[in-house]
Amino acid sequence: METKLLEDIAFKGKEANHNLNFRQWNRSKHAQYFTSMNASNAIYNGLKSKVKDMKTLKVFDPTAGSGRLLIPWKRAGADVLGVELEESAAKVLKHNIGAKYSRTGDLMKYAPYLENQEFDLVLTNPPFGIVWNIENDDFQYETKRYGKTIESQSATLEIAIHSLSYDGILVAILPTSTFQNDKDTRMVRYLHDQTNVLLRLTVDDMFKEEYGIAIQVDIVIARKSSDCDRDRQEMVCGHASSFEDISRAIDKLDIDISPNHGRWETPIPDISNLTVFSIGNRLELNVSGVSGDASATSLVDFYDETMEAYSPVLGTMTGIMDAFVSSPALMTSGPQKALDFFSRAGFEANMPESAKARLEQLKKKYDFLSLPLFPPKSHQLLAYFLDKPYKTLKSVKDKDGNTVFYKGRMYAIRPAWIRNMQVVKVENVQDSKGKPVKMTTSLDRGYLSILVKGETGEVRYDEPDTEKIKEFVEVFGLPQVRTMDDAVR
Repeated sequence: METKLLEDIAFKGKEANHNLNFRQWNRSKHAQYFTSMNASNAIYNGLKSKVKDMKTLKVFDPTAGSGRLLIPWKRAGADVLGVELEESAAKVLKHNIGAKYSRTGDLMKYAPYLENQEFDLVLTNPPFGIVWNIENDDFQYETKRYGKTIESQSATLEIAIHSLSYDGILVAILPTSTFQNDKDTRMVRYLHDQTNVLLRLTVDDMFKEEYGIAIQVDIVIARKSSDCDRDRQEMVCGHASSFEDISRAIDKLDIDISPNHGRWETPIPDISNLTVFSIGNRLELNVSGVSGDASATSLVDFYDETMEAYSPVLGTMTGIMDAFVSSPALMTSGPQKALDFFSRAGFEANMPESAKARLEQLKKKYDFLSLPLFPPKSHQLLAYFLDKPYKTLKSVKDKDGNTVFYKGRMYAIRPAWIRNMQVVKVENVQDSKGKPVKMTTSLDRGYLSILVKGETGEVRYDEPDTEKIKEFVEVFGLPQVRTMDDAVR
Protein backbone atom coordinates (compact mmCIF):
# COMPACT_ATOMS: atom_id res chain seq x y z
CA MET A 1 0.00 0.00 0.00
CA GLU A 2 2.86 2.41 0.85
CA THR A 3 4.50 1.79 -2.53
CA LYS A 4 1.28 2.62 -4.35
CA LEU A 5 0.85 5.81 -2.34
CA LEU A 6 4.38 6.96 -3.19
CA GLU A 7 3.76 6.34 -6.88
CA ASP A 8 0.66 8.48 -6.70
CA ILE A 9 2.46 11.27 -4.88
CA ALA A 10 5.04 11.32 -7.67
CA PHE A 11 2.32 11.81 -10.31
CA LYS A 12 3.56 14.54 -12.67
CA GLY A 13 0.61 15.12 -14.96
CA LYS A 14 0.92 14.73 -18.72
CA GLU A 15 4.17 13.20 -19.98
CA ALA A 16 4.39 15.91 -22.65
CA ASN A 17 5.03 18.56 -20.02
CA HIS A 18 8.79 18.06 -20.03
CA ASN A 19 8.86 19.18 -23.66
CA LEU A 20 7.41 22.60 -22.80
CA ASN A 21 9.32 25.58 -21.53
CA PHE A 22 7.64 27.65 -18.81
CA ARG A 23 6.21 30.24 -21.21
CA GLN A 24 4.80 27.49 -23.43
CA TRP A 25 3.20 25.94 -20.39
CA ASN A 26 1.46 29.24 -19.76
CA ARG A 27 -0.32 28.79 -23.08
CA SER A 28 -1.32 25.20 -22.37
CA LYS A 29 -4.51 24.49 -20.50
CA HIS A 30 -3.52 20.96 -19.55
CA ALA A 31 0.19 21.33 -18.67
CA GLN A 32 0.76 20.59 -14.97
CA TYR A 33 3.74 21.37 -12.75
CA PHE A 34 2.95 20.20 -9.28
CA THR A 35 4.78 21.30 -6.16
CA SER A 36 7.35 18.69 -5.15
CA MET A 37 6.76 16.68 -2.00
CA ASN A 38 10.00 18.08 -0.61
CA ALA A 39 8.68 21.62 -0.99
CA SER A 40 5.23 20.64 0.35
CA ASN A 41 6.80 19.06 3.43
CA ALA A 42 9.07 22.09 3.91
CA ILE A 43 6.05 24.42 3.95
CA TYR A 44 4.23 22.11 6.34
CA ASN A 45 7.24 21.81 8.67
CA GLY A 46 7.53 25.59 8.82
CA LEU A 47 3.86 26.13 9.62
CA LYS A 48 2.88 23.17 11.80
CA SER A 49 4.10 24.78 15.05
CA LYS A 50 1.81 27.74 14.37
CA VAL A 51 -1.35 25.60 14.43
CA LYS A 52 -3.35 25.71 17.65
CA ASP A 53 -5.50 22.63 16.97
CA MET A 54 -4.63 20.44 13.98
CA LYS A 55 -7.74 18.26 14.36
CA THR A 56 -10.12 21.17 13.70
CA LEU A 57 -8.01 22.94 11.07
CA LYS A 58 -9.67 23.52 7.68
CA VAL A 59 -7.17 23.42 4.80
CA PHE A 60 -7.96 24.04 1.11
CA ASP A 61 -6.11 23.86 -2.21
CA PRO A 62 -8.12 25.33 -5.13
CA THR A 63 -5.84 23.75 -7.80
CA ALA A 64 -4.78 20.63 -5.95
CA GLY A 65 -3.32 18.50 -8.74
CA SER A 66 -2.47 15.16 -7.14
CA GLY A 67 -2.74 16.67 -3.66
CA ARG A 68 0.91 17.16 -2.77
CA LEU A 69 0.38 20.41 -0.84
CA LEU A 70 -2.45 18.80 1.14
CA ILE A 71 -0.92 15.40 1.92
CA PRO A 72 1.18 16.46 4.95
CA TRP A 73 -1.84 18.21 6.48
CA LYS A 74 -4.14 15.26 5.83
CA ARG A 75 -1.64 12.91 7.48
CA ALA A 76 -1.49 15.25 10.49
CA GLY A 77 -5.27 14.99 10.94
CA ALA A 78 -6.49 18.28 9.48
CA ASP A 79 -9.70 18.53 7.47
CA VAL A 80 -8.62 19.10 3.88
CA LEU A 81 -10.35 19.84 0.59
CA GLY A 82 -8.85 19.91 -2.90
CA VAL A 83 -10.31 20.85 -6.29
CA GLU A 84 -8.74 19.59 -9.53
CA LEU A 85 -9.86 20.00 -13.14
CA GLU A 86 -7.78 17.31 -14.87
CA GLU A 87 -9.50 13.94 -14.40
CA SER A 88 -6.29 11.89 -14.40
CA ALA A 89 -4.82 14.05 -11.64
CA ALA A 90 -8.15 14.11 -9.78
CA LYS A 91 -8.12 10.30 -9.57
CA VAL A 92 -4.72 10.45 -7.89
CA LEU A 93 -5.96 13.26 -5.64
CA LYS A 94 -8.84 11.10 -4.44
CA HIS A 95 -6.43 8.23 -3.74
CA ASN A 96 -4.02 10.46 -1.81
CA ILE A 97 -6.44 12.42 0.39
CA GLY A 98 -9.74 10.52 0.02
CA ALA A 99 -12.73 10.96 -2.27
CA LYS A 100 -14.69 12.75 0.47
CA TYR A 101 -12.10 15.51 0.50
CA SER A 102 -11.70 15.82 -3.29
CA ARG A 103 -13.71 17.66 -5.91
CA THR A 104 -13.32 17.21 -9.65
CA GLY A 105 -14.10 19.92 -12.18
CA ASP A 106 -13.60 23.55 -13.13
CA LEU A 107 -12.54 25.71 -10.17
CA MET A 108 -14.57 28.61 -11.54
CA LYS A 109 -17.73 26.49 -11.34
CA TYR A 110 -16.95 25.79 -7.70
CA ALA A 111 -16.23 29.47 -6.89
CA PRO A 112 -19.77 30.38 -5.72
CA TYR A 113 -19.73 27.41 -3.31
CA LEU A 114 -16.25 28.26 -1.99
CA GLU A 115 -16.93 31.91 -1.26
CA ASN A 116 -17.08 32.60 2.49
CA GLN A 117 -16.24 29.00 3.43
CA GLU A 118 -13.83 30.35 6.08
CA PHE A 119 -10.95 27.96 5.59
CA ASP A 120 -8.17 28.49 8.11
CA LEU A 121 -5.36 27.79 5.64
CA VAL A 122 -5.33 27.92 1.83
CA LEU A 123 -2.38 26.54 -0.14
CA THR A 124 -2.08 27.12 -3.87
CA ASN A 125 0.33 26.73 -6.75
CA PRO A 126 -1.95 28.28 -9.37
CA PRO A 127 -1.77 27.69 -13.12
CA PHE A 128 -0.23 30.72 -14.80
CA GLY A 129 -1.00 32.67 -17.96
CA ILE A 130 -4.14 30.77 -19.05
CA VAL A 131 -6.98 33.04 -20.17
CA TRP A 132 -10.30 31.95 -18.67
CA ASN A 133 -13.71 33.10 -19.89
CA ILE A 134 -15.91 34.50 -17.10
CA GLU A 135 -18.81 35.80 -19.18
CA ASN A 136 -21.41 33.58 -17.51
CA ASP A 137 -19.82 33.29 -14.05
CA ASP A 138 -21.74 34.34 -10.92
CA PHE A 139 -18.52 35.01 -9.01
CA GLN A 140 -17.52 38.69 -9.10
CA TYR A 141 -13.86 39.05 -10.03
CA GLU A 142 -11.98 42.28 -9.27
CA THR A 143 -8.87 41.51 -11.33
CA LYS A 144 -10.55 40.61 -14.62
CA ARG A 145 -8.95 41.72 -17.86
CA TYR A 146 -10.51 43.44 -20.85
CA GLY A 147 -13.85 42.01 -21.89
CA LYS A 148 -15.09 38.96 -20.02
CA THR A 149 -11.78 37.20 -19.34
CA ILE A 150 -9.33 36.75 -16.50
CA GLU A 151 -5.93 35.10 -16.24
CA SER A 152 -5.84 31.83 -14.33
CA GLN A 153 -3.44 33.00 -11.61
CA SER A 154 -5.62 36.03 -10.82
CA ALA A 155 -8.84 34.02 -10.68
CA THR A 156 -7.27 31.33 -8.49
CA LEU A 157 -5.85 33.90 -6.09
CA GLU A 158 -9.17 35.74 -5.77
CA ILE A 159 -11.09 32.52 -5.12
CA ALA A 160 -8.45 31.43 -2.61
CA ILE A 161 -8.67 34.69 -0.66
CA HIS A 162 -12.46 34.72 -0.72
CA SER A 163 -12.53 31.22 0.73
CA LEU A 164 -10.32 32.19 3.70
CA SER A 165 -11.59 33.12 7.13
CA TYR A 166 -10.65 36.53 8.47
CA ASP A 167 -7.09 36.15 9.85
CA GLY A 168 -6.75 32.93 7.82
CA ILE A 169 -3.37 32.18 6.22
CA LEU A 170 -2.68 32.04 2.47
CA VAL A 171 0.34 30.21 1.07
CA ALA A 172 0.82 30.87 -2.67
CA ILE A 173 3.64 29.77 -4.98
CA LEU A 174 4.04 32.44 -7.66
CA PRO A 175 6.72 33.17 -10.26
CA THR A 176 9.00 35.90 -8.95
CA SER A 177 8.31 37.85 -12.15
CA THR A 178 4.72 38.31 -10.96
CA PHE A 179 5.88 41.16 -8.74
CA GLN A 180 7.91 42.77 -11.51
CA ASN A 181 5.80 42.74 -14.69
CA ASP A 182 3.01 45.13 -15.63
CA LYS A 183 0.35 42.60 -16.57
CA ASP A 184 0.07 41.24 -13.01
CA THR A 185 -0.01 44.67 -11.34
CA ARG A 186 -3.74 44.46 -10.65
CA MET A 187 -3.42 41.01 -9.10
CA VAL A 188 -0.52 42.07 -6.87
CA ARG A 189 -2.45 45.15 -5.76
CA TYR A 190 -5.46 42.97 -4.95
CA LEU A 191 -3.22 40.64 -2.92
CA HIS A 192 -1.91 43.53 -0.82
CA ASP A 193 -5.37 45.09 -0.42
CA GLN A 194 -7.01 41.90 0.79
CA THR A 195 -4.18 40.42 2.84
CA ASN A 196 -1.20 41.36 4.98
CA VAL A 197 1.71 39.83 3.06
CA LEU A 198 4.07 38.50 5.73
CA LEU A 199 6.73 36.74 3.68
CA ARG A 200 8.09 36.68 0.13
CA LEU A 201 10.61 33.88 0.00
CA THR A 202 12.41 33.53 -3.34
CA VAL A 203 13.35 29.97 -4.32
CA ASP A 204 15.54 29.09 -7.31
CA ASP A 205 14.75 26.15 -9.59
CA MET A 206 11.90 24.65 -7.53
CA PHE A 207 10.67 22.74 -10.60
CA LYS A 208 14.04 21.94 -12.18
CA GLU A 209 14.75 18.60 -10.52
CA GLU A 210 11.40 17.10 -11.46
CA TYR A 211 10.49 18.89 -14.67
CA GLY A 212 13.78 20.25 -16.02
CA ILE A 213 12.62 23.90 -16.16
CA ALA A 214 14.53 26.77 -14.57
CA ILE A 215 12.09 29.21 -13.05
CA GLN A 216 12.46 31.38 -9.98
CA VAL A 217 9.39 31.40 -7.73
CA ASP A 218 8.30 33.17 -4.55
CA ILE A 219 6.59 31.39 -1.69
CA VAL A 220 4.17 34.06 -0.48
CA ILE A 221 2.61 33.78 2.96
CA ALA A 222 -0.15 36.25 3.83
CA ARG A 223 -2.81 36.76 6.47
CA LYS A 224 -6.28 37.79 5.29
CA SER A 225 -7.08 41.26 6.56
CA SER A 226 -8.18 44.66 5.32
CA ASP A 227 -5.73 47.35 4.25
CA CYS A 228 -6.83 49.47 7.24
CA ASP A 229 -6.03 46.76 9.80
CA ARG A 230 -3.94 48.31 12.57
CA ASP A 231 -2.20 44.99 13.30
CA ARG A 232 -0.58 44.63 9.87
CA GLN A 233 2.99 43.39 10.03
CA GLU A 234 5.91 44.41 7.86
CA MET A 235 6.66 42.05 4.97
CA VAL A 236 9.82 39.95 5.26
CA CYS A 237 11.74 39.18 2.06
CA GLY A 238 14.25 36.37 1.84
CA HIS A 239 15.96 33.80 -0.33
CA ALA A 240 15.99 30.03 0.15
CA SER A 241 18.66 27.76 -1.28
CA SER A 242 17.31 24.53 0.22
CA PHE A 243 14.13 23.00 1.56
CA GLU A 244 15.52 23.39 5.06
CA ASP A 245 15.86 27.13 4.37
CA ILE A 246 12.17 27.23 3.43
CA SER A 247 11.11 25.62 6.71
CA ARG A 248 13.35 27.87 8.79
CA ALA A 249 12.19 31.08 7.11
CA ILE A 250 8.51 30.20 7.61
CA ASP A 251 9.06 29.05 11.17
CA LYS A 252 10.46 32.49 12.09
CA LEU A 253 7.16 34.18 11.25
CA ASP A 254 5.17 35.50 14.21
CA ILE A 255 1.76 34.08 13.29
CA ASP A 256 -0.91 31.84 14.80
CA ILE A 257 -3.20 29.61 12.78
CA SER A 258 -6.26 29.31 14.99
CA PRO A 259 -9.17 27.24 13.64
CA ASN A 260 -12.47 29.10 13.75
CA HIS A 261 -14.64 26.00 13.58
CA GLY A 262 -14.63 22.38 14.61
CA ARG A 263 -14.70 19.48 12.17
CA TRP A 264 -17.20 20.26 9.41
CA GLU A 265 -19.35 18.49 6.87
CA THR A 266 -18.64 20.44 3.72
CA PRO A 267 -21.69 21.61 1.74
CA ILE A 268 -19.62 21.89 -1.44
CA PRO A 269 -21.08 19.53 -4.06
CA ASP A 270 -19.03 17.46 -6.50
CA ILE A 271 -20.12 18.98 -9.79
CA SER A 272 -18.55 16.10 -11.71
CA ASN A 273 -21.43 13.95 -10.40
CA LEU A 274 -24.13 16.21 -11.82
CA THR A 275 -26.12 14.61 -14.62
CA VAL A 276 -27.74 16.21 -17.65
CA PHE A 277 -31.49 15.70 -17.99
CA SER A 278 -33.97 16.69 -20.66
CA ILE A 279 -35.82 19.98 -20.26
CA GLY A 280 -39.63 19.88 -20.23
CA ASN A 281 -41.31 23.14 -21.16
CA ARG A 282 -44.92 22.74 -20.02
CA LEU A 283 -46.22 25.25 -17.48
CA GLU A 284 -49.63 25.88 -15.99
CA LEU A 285 -50.38 29.31 -14.59
CA ASN A 286 -52.64 29.73 -11.55
CA VAL A 287 -53.36 32.38 -8.95
CA SER A 288 -50.65 31.07 -6.61
CA GLY A 289 -47.84 30.69 -9.13
CA VAL A 290 -46.86 28.15 -11.76
CA SER A 291 -46.76 24.37 -11.87
CA GLY A 292 -45.57 21.92 -14.49
CA ASP A 293 -42.63 19.69 -15.39
CA ALA A 294 -39.99 19.65 -12.66
CA SER A 295 -37.32 20.78 -15.09
CA ALA A 296 -39.54 23.58 -16.39
CA THR A 297 -40.34 24.95 -12.93
CA SER A 298 -36.65 24.70 -12.00
CA LEU A 299 -35.82 26.74 -15.09
CA VAL A 300 -38.44 29.30 -14.07
CA ASP A 301 -36.76 29.55 -10.65
CA PHE A 302 -33.44 30.08 -12.40
CA TYR A 303 -34.89 32.81 -14.61
CA ASP A 304 -36.42 34.44 -11.54
CA GLU A 305 -32.97 34.68 -9.97
CA THR A 306 -31.15 35.88 -13.09
CA MET A 307 -33.66 38.03 -15.00
CA GLU A 308 -35.46 41.24 -14.18
CA ALA A 309 -38.70 42.77 -15.42
CA TYR A 310 -40.82 45.76 -14.45
CA SER A 311 -43.32 45.07 -11.68
CA PRO A 312 -46.47 47.18 -12.10
CA VAL A 313 -47.26 46.61 -8.43
CA LEU A 314 -43.94 47.63 -6.89
CA GLY A 315 -42.99 50.15 -9.55
CA THR A 316 -39.43 48.78 -9.78
CA MET A 317 -37.48 46.08 -11.58
CA THR A 318 -37.95 42.70 -9.87
CA GLY A 319 -37.63 39.01 -10.60
CA ILE A 320 -40.02 37.61 -13.20
CA MET A 321 -42.28 35.96 -10.61
CA ASP A 322 -43.04 39.25 -8.87
CA ALA A 323 -43.33 41.05 -12.20
CA PHE A 324 -45.67 38.62 -13.99
CA VAL A 325 -46.87 35.71 -11.84
CA SER A 326 -47.56 36.98 -8.33
CA SER A 327 -51.25 37.39 -7.51
CA PRO A 328 -51.01 41.21 -7.35
CA ALA A 329 -49.25 41.29 -10.74
CA LEU A 330 -51.87 39.00 -12.30
CA MET A 331 -54.69 41.15 -10.92
CA THR A 332 -53.00 44.36 -12.11
CA SER A 333 -51.81 43.35 -15.58
CA GLY A 334 -53.85 40.23 -16.27
CA PRO A 335 -52.59 36.73 -17.13
CA GLN A 336 -51.86 37.41 -20.81
CA LYS A 337 -48.69 39.36 -20.05
CA ALA A 338 -47.34 36.40 -18.05
CA LEU A 339 -48.34 33.92 -20.77
CA ASP A 340 -46.68 36.08 -23.45
CA PHE A 341 -43.45 36.20 -21.43
CA PHE A 342 -43.32 32.43 -20.93
CA SER A 343 -44.05 31.90 -24.62
CA ARG A 344 -41.12 34.15 -25.58
CA ALA A 345 -38.93 32.22 -23.14
CA GLY A 346 -39.74 28.94 -24.92
CA PHE A 347 -42.36 27.48 -22.60
CA GLU A 348 -45.73 26.00 -23.49
CA ALA A 349 -47.79 27.87 -20.92
CA ASN A 350 -51.53 28.06 -20.35
CA MET A 351 -54.01 29.12 -17.69
CA PRO A 352 -57.06 26.88 -17.15
CA GLU A 353 -60.49 28.49 -17.30
CA SER A 354 -61.07 27.61 -13.64
CA ALA A 355 -57.95 29.53 -12.68
CA LYS A 356 -59.05 32.51 -14.78
CA ALA A 357 -62.43 32.52 -13.02
CA ARG A 358 -60.74 32.37 -9.63
CA LEU A 359 -58.44 35.25 -10.64
CA GLU A 360 -61.43 37.33 -11.70
CA GLN A 361 -63.05 36.79 -8.30
CA LEU A 362 -59.87 37.83 -6.53
CA LYS A 363 -59.50 40.88 -8.76
CA LYS A 364 -62.97 42.13 -7.87
CA LYS A 365 -62.18 41.73 -4.20
CA TYR A 366 -58.78 43.37 -4.65
CA ASP A 367 -60.25 46.32 -6.57
CA PHE A 368 -62.82 46.90 -3.84
CA LEU A 369 -60.43 46.61 -0.90
CA SER A 370 -57.87 48.88 -2.57
CA LEU A 371 -60.34 51.76 -2.82
CA PRO A 372 -59.40 54.71 -0.59
CA LEU A 373 -61.73 55.63 2.27
CA PHE A 374 -61.46 59.33 1.50
CA PRO A 375 -60.81 61.23 -1.74
CA PRO A 376 -57.03 61.44 -2.31
CA LYS A 377 -55.39 64.85 -2.35
CA SER A 378 -54.02 66.17 -5.64
CA HIS A 379 -50.40 65.12 -5.01
CA GLN A 380 -51.59 61.68 -3.85
CA LEU A 381 -53.40 61.11 -7.14
CA LEU A 382 -50.01 60.83 -8.89
CA ALA A 383 -49.62 57.43 -7.27
CA TYR A 384 -52.74 56.15 -9.05
CA PHE A 385 -51.24 56.32 -12.54
CA LEU A 386 -50.87 52.79 -13.93
CA ASP A 387 -48.43 51.21 -16.36
CA LYS A 388 -50.47 51.88 -19.50
CA PRO A 389 -51.11 54.55 -22.21
CA TYR A 390 -52.91 57.83 -21.33
CA LYS A 391 -54.35 60.56 -23.60
CA THR A 392 -52.83 64.03 -23.55
CA LEU A 393 -54.84 67.18 -22.84
CA LYS A 394 -52.45 69.55 -24.64
CA SER A 395 -49.43 69.64 -26.91
CA VAL A 396 -45.97 70.32 -25.53
CA LYS A 397 -42.76 71.40 -27.24
CA ASP A 398 -39.22 71.34 -25.88
CA LYS A 399 -36.87 74.33 -25.70
CA ASP A 400 -35.68 73.64 -29.26
CA GLY A 401 -39.20 73.74 -30.65
CA ASN A 402 -39.56 69.98 -31.14
CA THR A 403 -42.97 68.54 -30.31
CA VAL A 404 -42.73 66.22 -27.32
CA PHE A 405 -46.46 65.42 -27.02
CA TYR A 406 -49.37 66.03 -29.40
CA LYS A 407 -52.77 66.84 -27.93
CA GLY A 408 -55.24 63.94 -28.01
CA ARG A 409 -52.67 61.18 -28.59
CA MET A 410 -52.01 58.19 -26.34
CA TYR A 411 -48.60 57.92 -24.68
CA ALA A 412 -47.29 55.05 -22.58
CA ILE A 413 -46.75 55.97 -18.92
CA ARG A 414 -44.68 53.91 -16.51
CA PRO A 415 -44.59 54.92 -12.82
CA ALA A 416 -41.47 53.85 -10.91
CA TRP A 417 -40.24 54.07 -7.36
CA ILE A 418 -36.73 55.50 -7.12
CA ARG A 419 -34.68 54.49 -4.10
CA ASN A 420 -32.71 57.38 -2.60
CA MET A 421 -30.49 56.08 0.18
CA GLN A 422 -29.11 58.86 2.40
CA VAL A 423 -26.55 58.42 5.16
CA VAL A 424 -27.85 59.85 8.44
CA LYS A 425 -25.24 58.58 10.92
CA VAL A 426 -21.77 57.01 10.95
CA GLU A 427 -20.49 55.41 14.17
CA ASN A 428 -17.18 53.84 15.17
CA VAL A 429 -17.94 50.47 16.81
CA GLN A 430 -16.28 47.08 17.36
CA ASP A 431 -17.20 43.80 15.68
CA SER A 432 -17.55 40.45 17.45
CA LYS A 433 -13.77 40.03 17.40
CA GLY A 434 -13.10 43.45 18.86
CA LYS A 435 -11.92 44.89 15.55
CA PRO A 436 -12.78 48.58 14.98
CA VAL A 437 -15.35 49.03 12.21
CA LYS A 438 -17.60 51.80 10.97
CA MET A 439 -21.38 51.32 11.22
CA THR A 440 -23.42 53.40 8.81
CA THR A 441 -27.14 54.13 9.24
CA SER A 442 -29.04 55.05 6.09
CA LEU A 443 -32.63 55.98 5.28
CA ASP A 444 -34.43 55.38 2.01
CA ARG A 445 -35.97 58.73 1.11
CA GLY A 446 -37.42 57.39 -2.10
CA TYR A 447 -39.76 59.18 -4.49
CA LEU A 448 -42.16 58.57 -7.37
CA SER A 449 -40.81 58.98 -10.88
CA ILE A 450 -43.08 58.85 -13.93
CA LEU A 451 -41.57 57.88 -17.28
CA VAL A 452 -43.42 58.79 -20.48
CA LYS A 453 -42.50 57.71 -24.01
CA GLY A 454 -42.87 60.93 -26.01
CA GLU A 455 -42.25 61.84 -29.61
CA THR A 456 -38.58 62.67 -28.98
CA GLY A 457 -37.83 59.87 -26.55
CA GLU A 458 -38.41 59.10 -22.90
CA VAL A 459 -39.38 61.99 -20.63
CA ARG A 460 -38.92 61.69 -16.87
CA TYR A 461 -41.00 63.45 -14.25
CA ASP A 462 -39.60 63.16 -10.70
CA GLU A 463 -41.92 63.91 -7.80
CA PRO A 464 -39.51 66.32 -6.04
CA ASP A 465 -39.25 68.47 -9.20
CA THR A 466 -42.28 70.75 -8.77
CA GLU A 467 -42.05 72.40 -12.20
CA LYS A 468 -41.80 69.08 -14.05
CA ILE A 469 -44.72 67.61 -12.12
CA LYS A 470 -46.78 70.71 -12.90
CA GLU A 471 -46.04 70.20 -16.62
CA PHE A 472 -46.99 66.52 -16.38
CA VAL A 473 -50.35 67.31 -14.73
CA GLU A 474 -51.13 69.96 -17.35
CA VAL A 475 -50.45 67.43 -20.12
CA PHE A 476 -52.12 64.33 -18.67
CA GLY A 477 -54.37 65.64 -15.91
CA LEU A 478 -54.96 63.51 -12.83
CA PRO A 479 -56.73 60.13 -12.70
CA GLN A 480 -60.29 59.88 -11.43
CA VAL A 481 -60.25 57.63 -8.37
CA ARG A 482 -63.36 56.06 -6.86
CA THR A 483 -63.61 55.97 -3.10
CA MET A 484 -65.25 53.41 -0.84
CA ASP A 485 -68.29 55.67 -0.56
CA ASP A 486 -68.68 55.67 -4.35
CA ALA A 487 -68.61 51.87 -4.41
CA VAL A 488 -71.29 51.32 -1.75
CA ARG A 489 -73.78 53.89 -3.00
